[in-house]
Amino acid sequence: MTERGPAGTITLVYDSPISFSGQYAATALIREALAERGWTFRAVEFPALDRTAGRVARYLGYVAQVARCWRALAATVRAGTVLHVNLPQSRAAFAKMGWPVRLADRLRPSVPKVVSLHGSVFMGWPRASAEARAFVRILGAADVVTVLGPNQRARLVEWGIDPARVVVVENTCELAPATPAAVEEKHSLGADEPLRLLHLSLLVESKGYPEFLEAVELLAGRGLGRPVEAVLCGPPAFTSFCTRFTTVEAKAAWIEAALGRINARAGVRAEWVPGARGAEKQALFDAAQVFVFPSRFPVEAQPLVLLEAMASGCALVTSRAGEIPSTLGEGTAVLLDETTPAAIADAVERLATDDGLRRSLAAAALARVRTRFGLDRYGDVWDGIFRSLTATPAPA
Repeated sequence: MTERGPAGTITLVYDSPISFSGQYAATALIREALAERGWTFRAVEFPALDRTAGRVARYLGYVAQVARCWRALAATVRAGTVLHVNLPQSRAAFAKMGWPVRLADRLRPSVPKVVSLHGSVFMGWPRASAEARAFVRILGAADVVTVLGPNQRARLVEWGIDPARVVVVENTCELAPATPAAVEEKHSLGADEPLRLLHLSLLVESKGYPEFLEAVELLAGRGLGRPVEAVLCGPPAFTSFCTRFTTVEAKAAWIEAALGRINARAGVRAEWVPGARGAEKQALFDAAQVFVFPSRFPVEAQPLVLLEAMASGCALVTSRAGEIPSTLGEGTAVLLDETTPAAIADAVERLATDDGLRRSLAAAALARVRTRFGLDRYGDVWDGIFRSLTATPAPA
């Protein structure tokens, strides 16, 4: 870590997550990465809408909480702290977070403002749409706009955002990278040892969990020469992106039925872990030789789980969604052109029967995450951005 002198105060403005949120995780990682670099933090955490409450109570409570957040945001603007806004890409987020930041810029233009974009909803908007026009106006209030990859940066520049203000800041992960020796040991399988597969994400259909389980079922008839053990990890969340199942209960029932079919076959086993954090999540990554993430998520950007799998020495089978190809680079993963169960099963079979390929992909992914996605490097990038906006000098 680069040693720095005393810094200032950053107000972190973000949405409260309903379940896991990449935006929320990224905000926590900024705080972690800068905690020992002289920065202090305030937080303005906007509420999520509680759809389980009654209609009247739901909206009355929500409006009251948003109003409190606006008062807190106004106080931080008056105090002149740096504003860092993790801006979701929706009309509701623009109303409660985006336009207030635009207003703050009109009233106090000297207050440094950074807007960070996670996810890639905006990549699907026509430039002439109301969403895109509002989005560009809101981003015009920011001194710096951070994105996760070159495709997102190119789109904002195409839409007229000053290239000097659009900065690619790639994600990091909280898992410490494995050692090369540990990765070599993980992939040194005896003749009868199982190949362990892992899929970990929110269980949204387009993240690929149905295809993952269907691929595992297909592997039963492939004659791989070794058993396969698969773990599906994640909560059966229900979001607007869930299209195949209309309720959490229907989703859970389908998963249990799929597991029953798999476990009735010879040579394959599968289990479902409904979410894991901390040491439990680390243990799942450590045990897996292959991480399977066949995402077709419409707003995929740079999934943190891929960085965690890379840091844990897994060989990756994933898709070309969002910024995944630019994140992985060359020679670190099997990138699928299509995410059908058969294509996934083919990729896993290849890694099961080619130990050298599996080792080389895992080693290359580990090297890339060490050099490009480390927490110290992430902290250096953010420290530099915030100091450039506050004229806080770096050490000689």
